[in-house]
Amino acid sequence: MWKGGSKEGWLIFWTPFDTAGLGKLTELELLYLIDWTNQGTFPSELGQLTKLTIQVLDGNSISGTLPHEVFELTELTNLNVGSNQLQGTLPPALFSRLSHLQWIYINDNMISCTIPAEVGQLSDARKLEFQNTKLSGTLPTEMLMLENLTSLVVTGTSLSGSIPEELCDKIYQKEMKCYGSPPCTVFRVNSNTTACHGTSLCGCDCGPCKPN
Repeated sequence: MWKGGSKEGWLIFWTPFDTAGLGKLTELELLYLIDWTNQGTFPSELGQLTKLTIQVLDGNSISGTLPHEVFELTELTNLNVGSNQLQGTLPPALFSRLSHLQWIYINDNMISCTIPAEVGQLSDARKLEFQNTKLSGTLPTEMLMLENLTSLVVTGTSLSGSIPEELCDKIYQKEMKCYGSPPCTVFRVNSNTTACHGTSLCGCDCGPCKPN
């Protein structure tokens, strides 16, 4: 089943289809491939759709790593590749080249790395969802540069360390919330979110940090 097309500038699929000719739809601005159960790797043809602003590929069985072709989609504001089987790392180019991204959903994949410092280049970022991945290390201090961030979800990762005090201040100023089970304390104000339960993060409302 599909809706839209290249003339309308958007395309939505809910059923498997051959992506071989997808790269010819160069006028596409919005692409949804929902539960399309692809059994292969990330379609490299998507790199030819340079006018895309929204790309949603969640709920599939995409494996492998994010191909370098994705980093040619410099107009993207929304990238959703959640609930797949992606492995590898978050390349710095994901953040440095796709600097217009506002919403990033990498959740429920097997991504295994630290969060690159280049995340600080996403000046328009509003929502980052990295939950249920194999991310490790600490939150980079460059996240302090994300002035528009309203939601950060890192539950179910191996992130650890203290959250920078300056980031805590930003969270409180925006009345963001931390929710879940210990070490998180329930703090609900509005739709803005920071979620840290299931991690070793501390600070803010994610539980006190142990003295060195």
